[in-house]
Amino acid sequence: MIERPETTERVLTWLVDERGGRWLSASRRFVATMTPDGTRVHVRPLADDDLAPGGQNSATTVVLAEVARGEVSRWVGRITRCERPMTWIVAAVGLTNPERLDLMRVGVRATVEQPEHLPRLASLIRGIMTRRFATGSQRRPFA
Repeated sequence: MIERPETTERVLTWLVDERGGRWLSASRRFVATMTPDGTRVHVRPLADDDLAPGGQNSATTVVLAEVARGEVSRWVGRITRCERPMTWIVAAVGLTNPERLDLMRVGVRATVEQPEHLPRLASLIRGIMTRRFATGSQRRPFA
C-alpha cells in the first residue's frame, strides 16, 4: 500500500474577477481573518488560465466573481465548463433572486453585495478549509 505523505500546511488561493478594485482590496483585507489559524493565503486577480484544466492543485481555491445583471448566463456557462475543483462566490451587482438561483444551481456557494460583507463568509470558508484538510480533496458540488 502506498501511503500519501502527511502535510499539515493549509493553503487558500483566493481569486478575484471584477471590473474595479474594490473586491480585490477587500479580499486582501479580510480573507486571512476568515481562515483557520496556520493557513497560508494567496489573494490575486483571476487569470484566464486559472479556469483551464490543469494539474492537481494542493491549494483550496475560491473564486470571487463580480456578476452584474445581464452577465448571469455567461457566468453560468463559465462555471459549468470549469473542470477544476473550486468554490465559487458571487459579488452580486443588482441581481434578481431568479438570477441568484441560476448561479446557485451551478454550484455558487454564496453571494455578497458589498465588499464589507466578506467577513460574513468566515464560517463558510473555515468549513471548506476544514473539510478539505480532513479529506484531502475539494470536490466540486453538483458535478
